[in-house]
Amino acid sequence: MRANFCQLLQLLAERGVQEINGLLADLGVSSHQLDTAERGFSYRVEAPLDLRMDPTTGLPAYAWLAGQSEETLTALFREYGDLPQAHRLARAIRLHRPYTTTDLRNLAQAIYGYKAPAYLSQIFQALRIAINDELGALEELLRAATKVIRPQGRLVVLTYHSGEARRIKSLYQTPLAHDHIYGHYRYAWKLLDKIHPTQQEIAENPRSRSATLWTLEKLPV
Repeated sequence: MRANFCQLLQLLAERGVQEINGLLADLGVSSHQLDTAERGFSYRVEAPLDLRMDPTTGLPAYAWLAGQSEETLTALFREYGDLPQAHRLARAIRLHRPYTTTDLRNLAQAIYGYKAPAYLSQIFQALRIAINDELGALEELLRAATKVIRPQGRLVVLTYHSGEARRIKSLYQTPLAHDHIYGHYRYAWKLLDKIHPTQQEIAENPRSRSATLWTLEKLPV
């Protein structure tokens, strides 16, 4: 079903499903999206700076950026991209209003000089995460998973960004409530496994290098 992660509860309810045994969520962008130039996901080819996961909803990146303050852009580049000189980049975007992927790449070149190639993927990723509210959708998905996955069910998630990983960790590191009978805190999830790609996998598929596969079990709390 074509839908947003945050619509999981709605989609299940429409089909009369109250519980599920497991859920697999791949948070990555597909190679098809990256390689389709007009989607604006790649800085390697010139195209309108779009970056929407669903091009039928919301504003493309070039229009969305026009409505953001310098402070907002600075914060998102720091939080979602771990970028140095985030304020300079935000100011340049506000001044020059990039319309294409090449426009944004040229702004990065002006800010970072010879280091620009090392930061381009982080710049595009930060904007994509913000424009699509990816972390907000992930938080909704995790809340829904906690509600609908039955005890001893599995949650398996492929993450590609530190912000995504932090939200997965919060599931099994944050207590739900204090158990007054037994005198300890209860947790909703237990981490069973965390897997990174092997060097061979990275060699065969370089886009897998930042992936982490998390497997969690829902506890009967």
